[in-house]
Amino acid sequence: MSGNRTPRLIVFMLTAWIVLGFLSSPSATLSEEGPVREYDLKAAFLYNILKFVDWPDEVQARPHLVIGILGEDPFGASIEVLRNKMIGRRIVVIRRGSSVQALKQCDVLFIARSESERVERIVRSAVPMHTLVVGDTTGFAERGVMVNFFLLDRKVRFEINLEAARRAKLTVSSQVLKLGRVIREQGIPAER
Repeated sequence: MSGNRTPRLIVFMLTAWIVLGFLSSPSATLSEEGPVREYDLKAAFLYNILKFVDWPDEVQARPHLVIGILGEDPFGASIEVLRNKMIGRRIVVIRRGSSVQALKQCDVLFIARSESERVERIVRSAVPMHTLVVGDTTGFAERGVMVNFFLLDRKVRFEINLEAARRAKLTVSSQVLKLGRVIREQGIPAER
C-alpha cells in the first residue's frame, strides 16, 4: 500500500470506530481495554465500506440492509455493533445461517472460511440477487468474492474484486478503491 493511502485509511477507520462506539477516546480505550480485536476492526471496515457501495435502485429502496453470515461465524459479538445502525436510509439487520437458501435475501453476504469448498457456487447464486459477497480468507477474491479482508503486518486490509461487483450491478466508490487492493479474478493486481 502506498504512503498516501495510510493516512486516509487511518481516518477511515477512526471514523468507523467512533461511530460504532469501539472507542470513546482512542488513548483511553486502548490503554484500559487492550488492543482492538481483529473482528472488531473487520466489522468497522465493513461498516465504512458499505457506506460507499451503491446497489441497484430496487435494492436501495428497501428499508433494511441485511448482512448475512454464512458458515461458522468468526465475528461473534463484534458484528452486533452494526445492528440497527443506519447506512444511508437503511437500517442494518444481521442474520446468520448455514445455507445460502436461508440467507438469500441478504444485501451483504459474509462467507466464513468454513464454506471455502463452495465459494464459487455461493457467489454464482448471490450475483443475480445483487448481493455484495464478503470474506476474509486467502484466495477468496480471486474466486469471485467482492470484498476480502486480509492481514498484512498485523493490520487489517482489504482487496476488491471489481469485476465481480460489477457483475452483481454494484458500484463501489472510488474512495474505497483508493484504500483497498483492486484485483482481477486471476489474482493479478489491477492497474489503476
